[in-house]
Amino acid sequence: MKHILVAATLTFASLLATLGQVPSGRAAQDSGAGKRQGLPSPMMGFKDQPAAPLQVIYDSTLAVPDEPRMVEVKLVPEAEGRRGIRAYTFYCEEELANASEDGGVVRQFRRFRARGLQPVIFRVQSDSQLTFWLGAVEYRDGSVWRAELP
Repeated sequence: MKHILVAATLTFASLLATLGQVPSGRAAQDSGAGKRQGLPSPMMGFKDQPAAPLQVIYDSTLAVPDEPRMVEVKLVPEAEGRRGIRAYTFYCEEELANASEDGGVVRQFRRFRARGLQPVIFRVQSDSQLTFWLGAVEYRDGSVWRAELP
């Protein structure tokens, strides 16, 4: 499977500078002077799904103030067609190196369902490796698109 990797060394501030975007919503509130500067993003990949009716775009990584080892990764969906979307299901595989007692890798799978085109926020450890993929899209007419993954 192909993965599009996002370098773990990207920071929230450098990502915004690279894209030339101004943060919005919660990111705008949290981007003040001295806050969240130099925040590393986890290593991320998106499974290649060329037939998917949604493209999910990386938006931001924010620190979790009460949990210093955790971050929130925000993804924003963009519809590929004109059909109305009622909901979609998205998955995240989080891989943590040296997390088990014997120093091995631990994998956790998470499923999220969102209404319409609402963003998805994953709370994960900052040093984890993440793989995201779209599982299903439910249209307003009741029909459903499901991912064909091995």
